[in-house]
Amino acid sequence: NQYYHDPRVLEDHYQTMKRYIQYLYNLARSDSNPEEKLIINDFGGYWDSLGEWCAPGQSDGPNHPVVNTAYYFKDVQLFSQIAELLGKKEDAERYRELSDSIAEAYNAKFFNTKTNLYGTEETYQTYQLLALSFGLVPEGHKEKVLQTVIDDIRENRNGHLNTGIIGTKYLWPVLVNSGHGDLAYKIATQTTYPSYGYWLENGATTLWEKWSGEASHNHQMFGSVDEFFYKYLAGLRAPTDQGTTRGYKHIQIKPFVPDDLSSVEASLETVNG
Repeated sequence: NQYYHDPRVLEDHYQTMKRYIQYLYNLARSDSNPEEKLIINDFGGYWDSLGEWCAPGQSDGPNHPVVNTAYYFKDVQLFSQIAELLGKKEDAERYRELSDSIAEAYNAKFFNTKTNLYGTEETYQTYQLLALSFGLVPEGHKEKVLQTVIDDIRENRNGHLNTGIIGTKYLWPVLVNSGHGDLAYKIATQTTYPSYGYWLENGATTLWEKWSGEASHNHQMFGSVDEFFYKYLAGLRAPTDQGTTRGYKHIQIKPFVPDDLSSVEASLETVNG
């Protein structure tokens, strides 16, 4: 609907999406800690509840329920917005209230108001980025949560990311939209481990599964850097951003221009041209 200004796919799949939300609702009540009715804790076998995946030097993340529950919140919030768009007022209100309750439980369980960290005792970039991207951070803490990410990148990682397939997606918009586009550009152009440049330096012609170069050498999961290229360097903002409307009827072009980048060229086909 946002990209094509056509709500039919939402109408056609509404009941299926609603059943999936019910599945998540039930899962939170039948996982490894069913008493926490608004938190999706570990469930099933190892491959069912991974949380983050393939951050540098890691397989899964240190606290799976942080990711599980963040997406539970996001799914319910989004479904409420879909219900509102389709004129289903009762569902919109019901699921808006549920998403608010999940957010409250999420912060109560995972957020340390003294350290401004989610789910761990030391900064884990993905968990901070999810909370910032999904609007879960309580008022008065957003800048502090953001600063933990900035400090970790600059001071602990020498200008490198420490994210896997989930966190890397949110790294670019969080940094650029908070005025740290220069840091996003530095991360994207690093040539030492862990980075895309490290892959190129080691002969990569495709996206790899792990920053180390181990495992698959043809994985699409770190392709979210394309968003940084198109949306931020070229400046072709999406209908999910302010200034560009549904179906690209009105388009905002707002490039971020790093000091040492001489040129960018990009094009995009939309339903409006």
